[in-house]
Amino acid sequence: MGSRVSVVVTCHNYGRYLRECLESVLAQDRPADEVIVVDDASTDDTPAIAAEYAPFGVRYERVDFRDACLSYNHGITIATGDLLAYVDADNALMPRFIEALAARLDADPHLAFAYSDRRWMGEAPVAAWEEIGVRPGDIGRSYPPDPAMLVHRNFIDTMAIVRRSVAIELGGFRTLPALWDYRFWITVLEAGYGGGYVAEPLYYYRLHASNMILTSRPQQRGCLHVIRREHFAKPFWQPYTRPALTLRRGLLPGRGVPGGMPLHVTLAPEVTGSAVPAAVTLTVTLPPGVEFLNWACDAAEARLAVGGGTLVAAITYPVPDGEAARRAPTVAMTLIQRVPEPAPLTARLAWEDRFEGAHHHEGDLALPPQAIPAPLQGHLDGAPLQAIAGQFAPGEPISLWAAFPPDAAHANVPLPSIEADATGTVYLDTRLAPQGLTALVAQGEIAGNQVVLLADPAEPLATPAQAHTSRARRIVRRLRGRH
Repeated sequence: MGSRVSVVVTCHNYGRYLRECLESVLAQDRPADEVIVVDDASTDDTPAIAAEYAPFGVRYERVDFRDACLSYNHGITIATGDLLAYVDADNALMPRFIEALAARLDADPHLAFAYSDRRWMGEAPVAAWEEIGVRPGDIGRSYPPDPAMLVHRNFIDTMAIVRRSVAIELGGFRTLPALWDYRFWITVLEAGYGGGYVAEPLYYYRLHASNMILTSRPQQRGCLHVIRREHFAKPFWQPYTRPALTLRRGLLPGRGVPGGMPLHVTLAPEVTGSAVPAAVTLTVTLPPGVEFLNWACDAAEARLAVGGGTLVAAITYPVPDGEAARRAPTVAMTLIQRVPEPAPLTARLAWEDRFEGAHHHEGDLALPPQAIPAPLQGHLDGAPLQAIAGQFAPGEPISLWAAFPPDAAHANVPLPSIEADATGTVYLDTRLAPQGLTALVAQGEIAGNQVVLLADPAEPLATPAQAHTSRARRIVRRLRGRH
């Protein structure tokens, strides 16, 4: 036989939503053993609406706390069930809420609470939805109760089922202007209990102008500092609040182009323990004789900046389950080496712990000695330098990049995308970049492509016929197609 479940509906001037809430409670697939409305000093029609449901076994309790946290604690005191299902009167349950969450707790006595995803609803103004970053009907995902994730932020709502004996043991919910539920979940975990997560939306969360998720935002930062000082210095949280990272490095030379050697560098900030940083900053300093062509990061919210031979990637870590957060983001760079033996590249990784203490890891990446092909000379149709072409799959769209000399008025910029012809060869007329090309490479895995010289610089090409003749004599790899 399963545990007895008491539903505690907390309400303060939410009479306009109370009927919908109670209807959803009474329509559960697994009926509640007890339903209590805790009315905290409402001045609207909450008492009258609650009285309508007395024939259905709904019990009404009037209190004068003017504090949602104390209303929750009153539910602990007056309920008789083994499990307490907390429901805010402005929200509503889906039919499986009690059945799914109570089953999770009945199956594992070590668990002190169970929670789920939510579905958003409500009549809040557009600005409120934009502030929260969701739309009506969206599913709000929670995550498993990994302590390494919970130190980042609260992703467990009060719309949960709590084991009453544990709530009594821990003294219930302790009052704060905001985030008091967050402090309770943290207290439960550090006491040695666990939480159960059901990965499906089991309730509707209503967004409206007087919703606490909006009205309590100004107090949240201060409350977060209180929680950190009180809890995160305890031994239980140390493995989760002091992140340590290392920097995994990789380097793959590309095929030489006139005047330089493309290099593909990958840098991955790797978490070495349980703690995950909220964000890291990766700063790469290029030595003389090494130039930046392009780079990318596979982290969704990474911000990349380039200036003065320094590349900076600001990477925000996600806060889902621990495994996803510990998956190292990768920063991939394409550089071009213009001197045979450059100095090492310097990479510095910086991050903060949950107490805003600064940490960093710094290391050098040696660049291999390279035989640098001679730079292009001469002119082609009035442009200072010759063209380079790349060999790709036929019909493949290609993004080509031009690297200009350091004293050029233009920095490294992408040129228009061009499709390869039927033979898989891409040609570029240097007139598209009259500022002067020193090298042209393909964005992506350059090492897997053939970067080749289109024609001899000593013989400027003016017509397709001349181009064909020159290719037949001078081309360094077999090419066919049009110029």
